Amino acid sequence: MENVEKIKYYYERKKIAEQINNARKQETAPESLVGNKYITSRSGREVVYRMGGLMHVFEYVKTLSSNRILDIGTGSGNAAKKISQMPMAQGLDFSVTALSRDPELFRNFPPDKARLTGTETLRGIKNNSVGGILAMYSVAYSAYPNLAIKRLDEVLVPGGIFKGVFANLGKSVNYSGSVAKDYEQFENVFKKLGYDVASLPVYNTASVEAGGLDIQLHRNSVLLAIKPGNSNAPEAIKLLDEDLEEIEKDSLNGDRHLNVYDFNDLE
Repeated sequence: MENVEKIKYYYERKKIAEQINNARKQETAPESLVGNKYITSRSGREVVYRMGGLMHVFEYVKTLSSNRILDIGTGSGNAAKKISQMPMAQGLDFSVTALSRDPELFRNFPPDKARLTGTETLRGIKNNSVGGILAMYSVAYSAYPNLAIKRLDEVLVPGGIFKGVFANLGKSVNYSGSVAKDYEQFENVFKKLGYDVASLPVYNTASVEAGGLDIQLHRNSVLLAIKPGNSNAPEAIKLLDEDLEEIEKDSLNGDRHLNVYDFNDLE
């Protein structure tokens, strides 16, 4: 590595460490002292809907060499735990990462399944050990998308899949010193690594009534990326569309698909 690259890498790592430290301080600070505080606890069904569905993603992961699902920036781990208990998640091994030690985190996941680490390092996550990665807004706050995706790529098995949600609020949202980035920055990096990538910039549906919960899907952008190395992998856009169709049937047509999501039992 050239000296200039070494210096650049050093300062990038330093900034990432500062971001993680700021995030941990911010999550433990009183709300009156915090500008934008990251939401650390969501319901399982909210995440499934905001993700645009997960059933077909999970079915695909079950065909890979690793059945491990890694939830990046899980917060309290409540949503990941609930999703892991849904019928569609049977046969999958869930683990999570977080930036701060939420009181609920280690009640929802044992220490060997929950790591306090940033996306750019994923300390404690072995290379080539993860079949699927979920990221609910979290990756968007990465100080350096290039480094974050490089690390995601390292831990994913061949054919592994990433599915992330990015806020599309029409304004900059700042958290722990980092402005939320749009999905396009991450999409471009994945493409350079040879991933099959698909995205839905804006949902056409204004809102979805899911068991009394109004979820503003139009505020989200979903990005799905499949790592090269699996000749049997479906097209990213097909997988994205199939899961979205399940969500639309479930919400707009009144067909709850409780045998798949079982929302009533998992609130």
